[in-house]
Amino acid sequence: MVVLDLINHGICNLENQIHGSAVTDLTPVRIADAVKYRKSNPQ
Repeated sequence: MVVLDLINHGICNLENQIHGSAVTDLTPVRIADAVKYRKSNPQ
């Protein structure tokens, strides 16, 4: 469905803008996400 693809694409773009902005990088949620990511993807 083209409409659903467009909606999903829009949501992805919004999330990228939110997560990509410097302001949200230091919020507790982003820090928690980073910690979770590091724990689940050890280098």
